[in-house]
Amino acid sequence: MTMTTSTVTLVFPRPTLTKVSGEPTIADIKLLKKELYVNAAAIHSTRGGGANGHLAIIMSEAAYLARANTAFEIPVQPGANPTHLTSASGPQITEINRKFQSALVEHDKYLLVQQQLKAQIL
Repeated sequence: MTMTTSTVTLVFPRPTLTKVSGEPTIADIKLLKKELYVNAAAIHSTRGGGANGHLAIIMSEAAYLARANTAFEIPVQPGANPTHLTSASGPQITEINRKFQSALVEHDKYLLVQQQLKAQIL
């Protein structure tokens, strides 16, 4: 089953971010950043070392690399369908399909986290 952004809602530790009244202060911005970091880090990902969830969505590439010592590579959309060689055996086709589905779920999850973090701000 593939995830779609219309059918899945993520559970964040901070489901509602602290509201800012009027012109935001530096303290308001720091708090917003901290809350978003907590939420992004809470959604597991094996990318970027596997210990920081989706924190790379919020952090700059340099800041994430300094924290994780490993780059977070954005998952690539694998295409519409898996590609099988005409000579592929049944087990090879099964493995290609499994890898394709895994890549699709990982890509969809990344987009979902990105979309829902953005929605929290707006």
